[in-house]
Amino acid sequence: MILRLGDGAIKIVYLYPDVIGGAEIFSYKLALELSKKGFEIHLIGKEGKLFKTMHYKNLHLHSIKSTGLISSIPFFIKKIIEINPDVIIAITLNSCLPVGFLNLIRHRPLIIYLAGGDIDILVNIRKTGILDKFIARLSMQICMNNAYFIALTREMVLFLKKLGVNVHNIRLIPNPIDKLYYLIRPNYKAKTFLYVGRIEDIKGVDVLIKAFSIVLKKHPDAKLIIVGNGSKMRYIKKLIKELKIDGAVELVGSVPYKRVKTFMEMSSVFVLPSRREGLSIALQQAMAAGLPIIATRVAGALDWIKHGKNGLLVPVDNVEMLAKSMEYMLQLSENELRRMGVCSRIKAQRFKSERIIEEYMRLIYTVCNER
Repeated sequence: MILRLGDGAIKIVYLYPDVIGGAEIFSYKLALELSKKGFEIHLIGKEGKLFKTMHYKNLHLHSIKSTGLISSIPFFIKKIIEINPDVIIAITLNSCLPVGFLNLIRHRPLIIYLAGGDIDILVNIRKTGILDKFIARLSMQICMNNAYFIALTREMVLFLKKLGVNVHNIRLIPNPIDKLYYLIRPNYKAKTFLYVGRIEDIKGVDVLIKAFSIVLKKHPDAKLIIVGNGSKMRYIKKLIKELKIDGAVELVGSVPYKRVKTFMEMSSVFVLPSRREGLSIALQQAMAAGLPIIATRVAGALDWIKHGKNGLLVPVDNVEMLAKSMEYMLQLSENELRRMGVCSRIKAQRFKSERIIEEYMRLIYTVCNER
């Protein structure tokens, strides 16, 4: 049977315990949007505060008790066999292991969504445990020859090719962004910089704080808003106090997904100082919101930020260049910032949910029809 748009198909997406990070938010949003298109979606994940067994029209959430990754594999396999899907979508390499083992017994078409962290683990850039590295590499080995891969950046596409993945089985598809972000009106007069993301070493928030302390010496009316939380929050708080800039920095902490919009409306420039990055959802949201961008020369930013057009690109870990770029933005007129922001928003049309969901639907039917 040839499946076509409108026929519907069963789909499985793995979800982490709580819908709080980029991959988790993406998983839930993708499942929800596809369910609206008439697909029967079964979203499986470990039980957490925000993820429990629930059933909506066409959308079924199946929570599994939060045991260890290895010990939970039989539960995932059992649930997949019960559902008997047409196609499986695994979110990140961690989700691939149960599917890989299952496919040794009963093959099911597989689509793997790769986050930037997956690549970092495989190439030994990201510091992680021996078990995590083993699972990532084993998952890749088991699934590489019988899966389609979703890559977020051109760098990820090139890496998959080098690993030996058939180019026919790679799709470059960015994350979808909610339409509400395209309606934001930034405050270009505010002289306010915004960072949204985890407070982790890989995100380079310490570099941002040091650069901002330099900026304040020439522009004492500038402000910095930091939205997010993480293991480095205590260090960041200490650094802010040591540099005596706490009066100009607002540490918001974690906020619900939709509240990010509020802070983008208060800001004039978005800053992403990451040391490594795939495609930051916060970056995509900021572009859709019409914010000029300052970002380090990492994969996702290199794909979407054109230096001098919709933002500025700076070297990783370069406090002085980041400070100079922030000072440059403060010297621009409101109209000049708006022009940059309009350019960001035009580029961000590529991220609109309707377009991304259509690409996933086409891929799902392609995979099903190849069975």
